[in-house]
Amino acid sequence: MLQINNLNFTYPKSETSTLNNISLQFSTNKIHGIVGSNGAGKTTFLNCVAQYNKTYEGKISLNNHSYTLKDVAFLETTPFFYPYLKGGEFLDLFKLSEDKKNNLSTLFDVDFNKPISSFSTGMKKKLALIAMLSMNRPILILDEPFNGLDLESTQLVEHIIKKTANEHKIILMTSHIIETLYNCCDNAHQLEEGKIKRSFVRSEFDILKKELSDNQLNKSEQIIGLLGL
Repeated sequence: MLQINNLNFTYPKSETSTLNNISLQFSTNKIHGIVGSNGAGKTTFLNCVAQYNKTYEGKISLNNHSYTLKDVAFLETTPFFYPYLKGGEFLDLFKLSEDKKNNLSTLFDVDFNKPISSFSTGMKKKLALIAMLSMNRPILILDEPFNGLDLESTQLVEHIIKKTANEHKIILMTSHIIETLYNCCDNAHQLEEGKIKRSFVRSEFDILKKELSDNQLNKSEQIIGLLGL
């Protein structure tokens, strides 16, 4: 169980808090979605959970104990790689055998013998996902894991995430592709202006979908009105 109690975070020199009094619990064997518009605080929240941001106020614990970055595997929206490194050389850092690399290369349709600089966005995302899962850590954080993936790869990654959740992992995930959250997540937490507005279980996802759609429609109409269209 990942427990978050009264989490607050303010960036240096900022006059307002980015995260405000967030309290949540995330259980194992579940996929937990974090939804919200740009600037709502999703990435900041994930960075605090991952222990990247250590200046937060409040308490975050794993099974009632403190934990470190070594307990977390983080798939960032845009993974960083040294450009002249080959895919296979990168995976060597995670001690993957040649047989396993060859099988994964076929499964993910990624040529690990090529330099990562030649990879597409989707190929880089798949390479980072392989590395992340091979670390076998109790907390998995996926920030926009489907960004840059085609339909076939998205379906494959969805299946892998669901399978991984059943291995006593705690998975937190954000995505702008709402349908993928609905397909993967067991629950979802709506973050607005640094606060948790509401939490939804799977049976309530239609309510969340309508609310997000209505909010987007209202914003679009305001923009159209300001542009005089």
